[in-house]
Amino acid sequence: MDRKNKVLPLFKISRRSFLKNMVTMGSAITFPSIITSCSKKSVAPRIAANERINMGIIGFGWQGWGNTNQFIHLDDVQIVAVCDVDQKHLEMGKNIVNEYYNNKDCATYRNFE
Repeated sequence: MDRKNKVLPLFKISRRSFLKNMVTMGSAITFPSIITSCSKKSVAPRIAANERINMGIIGFGWQGWGNTNQFIHLDDVQIVAVCDVDQKHLEMGKNIVNEYYNNKDCATYRNFE
């Protein structure tokens, strides 16, 4: 065999080391975006008032609690008031909303009108 026509690789790399390097490079590329996306949520300011839905819950019994639990976790919704004729339900709703938003701004109403 003629040595002039033979192409020699510059680096001899195994499949295992190639895959290991690809995984390392991939994690190095994605890791900063994971960190920044996590930190953005923790320090991001609340959505402006004109860009979110302010919501009041009427009736905080079984169904009202289920609805509140679904809406309270949405980023563009803020629950601002709770209404119930039952004082226990009213206090429970107010406490849950205030604890979630870490404030004492939730308004309470006994009459839905």
